[in-house]
Amino acid sequence: MNQFSLLVLLFLFCTAAEAQTRHLVFQSNATFLAPEVNVVLFNDKTHPVSVALDFGTRGADLDFLTDRTCYSRNRAAQFAGTRFEAFFDKDGVKRPKLFEAESTIAVIPPGSFAHRSIPVGFFSSLPCEILYTLRDLPGDRRVTRQFMVKPTTDAHVQNVLDVRVDSSVEDFSDKRLIFITLLFKNSANKPARFKLMRKTLLGCAADIRDGMVRQGMEGSTVEIDPVSYAATKTVIELRKRASAANCRLMVEFSAMDGTALPEHLRKITVPMKRRGEFKFWPSVMLHQ
Repeated sequence: MNQFSLLVLLFLFCTAAEAQTRHLVFQSNATFLAPEVNVVLFNDKTHPVSVALDFGTRGADLDFLTDRTCYSRNRAAQFAGTRFEAFFDKDGVKRPKLFEAESTIAVIPPGSFAHRSIPVGFFSSLPCEILYTLRDLPGDRRVTRQFMVKPTTDAHVQNVLDVRVDSSVEDFSDKRLIFITLLFKNSANKPARFKLMRKTLLGCAADIRDGMVRQGMEGSTVEIDPVSYAATKTVIELRKRASAANCRLMVEFSAMDGTALPEHLRKITVPMKRRGEFKFWPSVMLHQ
């Protein structure tokens, strides 16, 4: 988009005195409430790790607060599913508000990652800084960080894509809901854009519940800033007594201008075997 894009992407490696989990932060422009702040947590260890993530001031080091801290004019409207949101989520499926809660816990398998995001736009005056706090569990090793959120601008989109994709799978609640995240990395110095064609389930009795994902995050259009990332979400609901053991999700994309995408982007198949867990802090669960 411009030189700002190089500043938007922050790789933050936490020291041993703070949280141990490697993570990155980036800004996206996927939903009506864009921009969104995205945090990706990586597990480089040989065993599962548990990481808590808080957006905003909950659990934060308040010394980080400044006069530029992002301020939501109406937090309830951002999370509670108002008539305003229903107008833009036209499929009529009520999205569980906890999917975008301010506080979550990720149990990440070895060699995998977990993605969390929060919408910042519309409710805040930009540019502003959002706080987020990571806690490695158990032990509650903590680090509070700031991320600068700025308005997005239009830019020329390249036709040749230099995009890599990875995936993660997480269970939610009673393990009947499965979250699948596709994480795209654009290594080029121009933005990339492509669109979702279809999602298909293979080998399982389940249903795709994209209505549970904020409109835009399901991947209808994927736009990635230069030298940055984008993430899409899919929610799978297993039918009664169904198993995810042999279940796979196939996601198919197409270029916006009709040119051919690389094979690894045209058709992405994700098995649901190695799964992490998506949890919430007890104080958040009380508002379910």
